[in-house]
Amino acid sequence: MRQKNSHILPHFLIKTAINKGGCNQRDYELTFSFSENEFVDTFFGRSITLDTIEEYKGRELTEEEIKKENPFAMDFLFCPSCEAKIGVIEDYFAQEVYQKLQKSNFENVATHKKGNRIVTIKADLSLVLLFVYSIFFRCSISRYQV
Repeated sequence: MRQKNSHILPHFLIKTAINKGGCNQRDYELTFSFSENEFVDTFFGRSITLDTIEEYKGRELTEEEIKKENPFAMDFLFCPSCEAKIGVIEDYFAQEVYQKLQKSNFENVATHKKGNRIVTIKADLSLVLLFVYSIFFRCSISRYQV
């Protein structure tokens, strides 16, 4: 049996990158695609208020926009066992790499001759690579389009 509502991108990335105000909870997604002159596509999580939607869209949502599925989740992507295994890799990356980057908790900081900072974090390279591969894999087998 496969699991419903699997995130294509890990939730820890979604909440800090696209959730309104970096909210930690689900259904606060707030995303836009742009063309030269206008918004092309938007997605608002179920917990985004009508006032916020009207502020960004300048109008209420159409019936079609209300029924739009979450582009960051997909039903039946993995079984619960596989989802749990990928979750272990995501948890490792979130704790050992991502959170350290957010907190600027670096092992070593050097300054490149052009003024750029180079940081070092101790992490298991094979697990970091597995995390990256899992993102590519999820995107490739889902409907997610960058």
